[in-house]
Amino acid sequence: MNYRRMFMIGLSIMALLSINWTVAEAQDGKGIFKSKGCGDCHAVEGPSKLKNIEDRVKQKGPDLWFAGSKFKPRYLKTWLEKPSDLTGVKYSELLPVKGKNSHPALSGKEASDVSNYLMTLKDKDMATGIIDDKKKMKRSALFKAGTLFQKTQVCFGCHLFKPKKRAKRAIGGFSGPSLVGAKKRLTGDWVYSYLKDQKRYVPLGRMPIYQGPTFQAYPDKDLKALAQYIVNLY
Repeated sequence: MNYRRMFMIGLSIMALLSINWTVAEAQDGKGIFKSKGCGDCHAVEGPSKLKNIEDRVKQKGPDLWFAGSKFKPRYLKTWLEKPSDLTGVKYSELLPVKGKNSHPALSGKEASDVSNYLMTLKDKDMATGIIDDKKKMKRSALFKAGTLFQKTQVCFGCHLFKPKKRAKRAIGGFSGPSLVGAKKRLTGDWVYSYLKDQKRYVPLGRMPIYQGPTFQAYPDKDLKALAQYIVNLY
């Protein structure tokens, strides 16, 4: 009896069952997303069709049509179970958030199913395999990217971040999403794609457009370095 062959067949069967199970959970998650009215605040089809600032102000929550490209699955499930504000201001406004986070929490099973559904929402035109999320930057590259983030663009004017892994507190502004824990939350490929074309994902946002006439057009290698730096933030 060929035990090795039997073992490999068993693994293949388990993998197929796992895929089918995940697909079923995603379908359940889609139903939960719809039944709870999540689509009233979050768009799941894109790119965005916002045309003016009035349309932007009417938005109640961020687009999710690229959620599977942007987020890491374990983070999504955890966040859906225990939501927390990623900015210090209300969405589409600059008014401070006061009191308890307003996003509803989901149960463990609901959070898992909805997370699996959101992970199926991907930007099909986004390049992948550009940024290695697990890659540690060389000291020289880290210094240059850190300079871009902290001094050249002063990104922490809008974004909270921890300058060191063991930093006791984060520093920065609140008008943009916090980058504390970006390592666990964001994919490097999406950060890179966003830096190259912010309007594709957040039209009429407050983020500088690095490829436009107003700000300096950074070379591709700098955008890659900046993306690598961001997805290594604790």
